[in-house]
Amino acid sequence: MSLLMRVLRRAFPSLYKSCKGHVELLKTVKQQTDSLKQQNNSLVIRIDNLEKQIEKQHDQTLILLRALDNVRKMSEENLWAAEFNNTIVGSKWLGDLPLSPGNWAMGYPELYVLYRVLDEARPQKI
Repeated sequence: MSLLMRVLRRAFPSLYKSCKGHVELLKTVKQQTDSLKQQNNSLVIRIDNLEKQIEKQHDQTLILLRALDNVRKMSEENLWAAEFNNTIVGSKWLGDLPLSPGNWAMGYPELYVLYRVLDEARPQKI
């Protein structure tokens, strides 16, 4: 106990009791403030970790979306390849012309349209 508090206790007992209550209240407020600061720091760390996880998941989602888009494009190309192949089966004018359109400047959708136009127009020379 400080010298001031001892003198206060002897000289003014009622004031001492009042001050002692305030001192206890101040201690309690300080303890609660310290506890809240610790909780706040803990929450800040948790929020930072969650933000990092969200960013990582966002990056992974973008990678998956790109992969999904590639799969969609390949699926569409495969569907057009099947349509093209089903259309040219039994074509008299195309005959047994070996076609391997993969990796051409023209894909199956364009080849299908070209074949349909030529099949309808039946030009004498190409």
